[in-house]
Amino acid sequence: MINRMSAEVESVLSDHQALLGKFSGLTSNANDALSNIQGLNIEIIDSDYLLINVLGKTIKIQFCPVCRTEGYLVGQITSLLVTNKGTLLETEKIILSSWFDDLGNVNYPTIEKNSGYNLTHNNYLKTFVFQTIQRLLSCEYMAPDSSNC
Repeated sequence: MINRMSAEVESVLSDHQALLGKFSGLTSNANDALSNIQGLNIEIIDSDYLLINVLGKTIKIQFCPVCRTEGYLVGQITSLLVTNKGTLLETEKIILSSWFDDLGNVNYPTIEKNSGYNLTHNNYLKTFVFQTIQRLLSCEYMAPDSSNC
């Protein structure tokens, strides 16, 4: 029993490293992939997250391992709006998430089948950032402050 559990844990830990490697591969060329998006600045590129500024907002794109089914680890890419950055009141609000498997195939929470995207496609990071910006534009984070009326 313990040997089986140990093997499962070792397998999940190995899967985690492989998934993190896929995400790191995606973000390692972020400067090139996102260079032609006007008004976007890359602040930080790390092994498990990317911090960008666009439209006066700070957006964190991060990696996190999640279990889709018991024992089946996938990578989750989440874009988060960071508010009050660098203060004790700093918060992160989810804008968009997608999952990818060990082959790099991408799925979104709203679709059960493969989306047709793969992390290895040259423009996937740019596509994810565009989807994030589009979602940001249509949510309350971009609405005018009504408390001044």
